[in-house]
Amino acid sequence: MTDTTETEHQDEVEFVHVFDTPSQGEGEIAKNRLEAEGIPVIEKEFGGMLPAGTVQLWVPSTREAEARALFEDLGVGDLEVDED
Repeated sequence: MTDTTETEHQDEVEFVHVFDTPSQGEGEIAKNRLEAEGIPVIEKEFGGMLPAGTVQLWVPSTREAEARALFEDLGVGDLEVDED
């Protein structure tokens, strides 16, 4: 399992893992929604060639609550947001 925190060294911003999906399209929609709200996001793809892989979205720890609330409002909180 991937660690739930990561530090981007150049800016010393801690990013946290907030979203998983096996769908590249769903990951792109979620990423675009976060960016539309002004939340910086890092997208990571794991597991080889898509569509079989997993897409993870990471946001600054200072924006984690906002990102999770956004996903909850969109109705994906119970299915896709990592609660760890």
